[in-house]
Amino acid sequence: MMTNTISYTAIIVDDEKSNRLILNTLLKKGSPEIEVIFETDDIEEAFVQINKLKPDLLFLDIQMPKGGGFTLLKKFKEYPFEVIFVTSFDKYALNAIKASALDYLLKPVERADLKAAVEKFKHVQQKKLGVTNNPLLQNLVTESDKKVAIHHKGNVILLPIKDINYIEADINYTNVFTDTTSFYLPKTLGEWEEILLNHINFIRINKSMIVNTIYCSYYEKGDPIVLVLKNNIKGPVSRRRRAEVLEKLKQ
Repeated sequence: MMTNTISYTAIIVDDEKSNRLILNTLLKKGSPEIEVIFETDDIEEAFVQINKLKPDLLFLDIQMPKGGGFTLLKKFKEYPFEVIFVTSFDKYALNAIKASALDYLLKPVERADLKAAVEKFKHVQQKKLGVTNNPLLQNLVTESDKKVAIHHKGNVILLPIKDINYIEADINYTNVFTDTTSFYLPKTLGEWEEILLNHINFIRINKSMIVNTIYCSYYEKGDPIVLVLKNNIKGPVSRRRRAEVLEKLKQ
């Protein structure tokens, strides 16, 4: 007996060839209604092909050497597709993803997790009723452009979060450093962790320092390893955060 199965198209954007292969294989075996029509590790190529092929679904790596998933999404004014993010760590922006995107998968991708994400996608597609754009995804994409209000010398400064190089704790205060200046603020490092929760470039490296990995030039080997920022500021990485920080730097 013939069944009338609705099919959908998908594009995979991931810098790891092995992960693209895993996704392809698992989809063919477990979710054949999802047809992968293109895959790439390059966001510029992805942007061209998404506009050309108009997929229903995008499997998107959050962080890649040639430009991450958010960089790609910022190129679109609207999102006539659903996004399932793929990431190596469940600590990076996942609260925002849960609220704004369709779903996320942790690497290495498991069959059951992928199947559940695809079922959620299909359920969302059936409820769309012709609505193609995803306004919640827009909120997530613009998260990295947000500013934080800083009270400084009688003024309120709107500081772009992306301009923060690093933050150092001083008991119940913190020093916030940019390329050109610093601010001494009555916020704890824990409060800053909450503020920066959805900003994937920031990571706490020890009990007293958060760094923006965009500004990290290299690290010195040793015990502990030491991150060296572009302004030659150094930050030792605690032993319990070592593995997480090293993996973060590879993204």
